Amino acid sequence: MTARALNIIIVTMLAMDGGSAASAQEEGAHVFLDARGDAVVRRTDPGNDGPVSPTATLPDLLSARLSGWTAPNSATDPYTGWNVDSDAHLFRLDVVFAGLVNPPGTIGQNGEPFDPFQYGPSPVFGFIEIDADRDRDTGGELGGAATQRYLANVARFGSLPGVNGLAARAARSGAGQDYDGDFSSSPQFERSGADFVLSLCGCHSSSVVSAGGNGDLVFESGETWVLRGRFFQRSGGYQCASG
Repeated sequence: MTARALNIIIVTMLAMDGGSAASAQEEGAHVFLDARGDAVVRRTDPGNDGPVSPTATLPDLLSARLSGWTAPNSATDPYTGWNVDSDAHLFRLDVVFAGLVNPPGTIGQNGEPFDPFQYGPSPVFGFIEIDADRDRDTGGELGGAATQRYLANVARFGSLPGVNGLAARAARSGAGQDYDGDFSSSPQFERSGADFVLSLCGCHSSSVVSAGGNGDLVFESGETWVLRGRFFQRSGGYQCASG
């Protein structure tokens, strides 16, 4: 799939109570696996005193599945369709977590209130970066946003990227060294190669299009929601060129 072919993203977040994630590559899909039970809190907030719900389920990622997608009536109903192998104008991304998690609320940015537990006690905050053209030298973030992305944080979790030569771009030291705000200096953690980002940052408000269950607007077991918001963005490195 080329960058210009991607114009809608279908995201489903599933709760798995038992069993294990898929272990084989599926035909027509890319499946990325992650070990169960490795989710931990790694604080970066000033004072290390940001609220964490005592009843929270940590977002323990199990797998992500990316495939081409076609929908006969994509303009009005992008969710009804089927997977396709190639030449897709849409794509589907399924992200699986262990246990029940919920969409993120807002965190007090862009004039929005501080309400991280808007939809439940276990919000998922984070970013899924998508390298659409398979070129690590295109895409990424500029400025402060880059410090929140993968290459700026992966070393804090005890590992470095093992493929695509991105390990040399990962930040390994503290503020004032690797995080110097200079795009041209090494390591260039800003240059992740990501062309698009699924952004679950709580930076903007979202609206519930439809909510199954009891209608209390708290995401609970057995419910299926459609949520609309500014979740899918082109990477910030393109802003000057596209403007």
